[in-house]
Amino acid sequence: MKGQEVKLKNAHCRLDKVEKDLEKQSKMRRDFAVGLAEAMTTIWS
Repeated sequence: MKGQEVKLKNAHCRLDKVEKDLEKQSKMRRDFAVGLAEAMTTIWS
């Protein structure tokens, strides 16, 4: 049973890491989109 627990724990840690990476990526995308929108507004105004 011990081996199962370790595997579960490792899988859980990996999931946490993936979630954090996704959050970071979506934040970067959002920042990029906002920057792009600001640049467009500056160009057109």
